[in-house]
Amino acid sequence: QARGWACWRWMSRSSRNWCAGEESTLIPPDFSFQNQPGLSKELQQKLERVRPETLGQAGRIEGMTPAALTLILIQVKRAQRASAANTR
Repeated sequence: QARGWACWRWMSRSSRNWCAGEESTLIPPDFSFQNQPGLSKELQQKLERVRPETLGQAGRIEGMTPAALTLILIQVKRAQRASAANTR
């Protein structure tokens, strides 16, 4: 049990450090937070209402977790790759 807790703490700290390096990542203005897998409905509603421009702004929303930030970052990066592929 204690080892599992230590791993969780390490993963949590690791996620925070990883996301901190991505704080300035821009979130496209047309990015939809609705129906994002892994995000609670409450968090989806807050994100849609606030419409953060960067991952750092999203991270300051009450109730945001490192896991949720990671999910948003992954979806933003996917959208960027898809957009880049379509412009080639």
